[in-house]
Amino acid sequence: MSAVLSEPAAPPVVRVYRLIKGPHPAREDFLSDKARHKRLRERSAETVAHHEGLSAWRSLARIHELVRRFPMLGTHIAELELPPGTQLLPFSEDPEHLTVFEDPDVLLRFVVRVMPLD
Repeated sequence: MSAVLSEPAAPPVVRVYRLIKGPHPAREDFLSDKARHKRLRERSAETVAHHEGLSAWRSLARIHELVRRFPMLGTHIAELELPPGTQLLPFSEDPEHLTVFEDPDVLLRFVVRVMPLD
């Protein structure tokens, strides 16, 4: 009997959600705080790192909680499928909140769906 060799399974994508300003994702929706020239609140190593990436969330429930507290952050939710190897940094105080380190133009290509806020 010979064994059947199969291709190894591809590593899974990482699904994240990001608030955006309208129904059509734009490069500006995926800029870091640093690229938008926002001031740092503090200068800890973690805060500086998060400042250089893009904020995203692991679940829709968490993003809905965020928009209830801060409705001015966006009108739609972009769902992104990040390929394996994308650099991510969870926030120490909330592992559901991630910083994504990737070029905004590349992130636009990872958007798989846009949903209006309810």
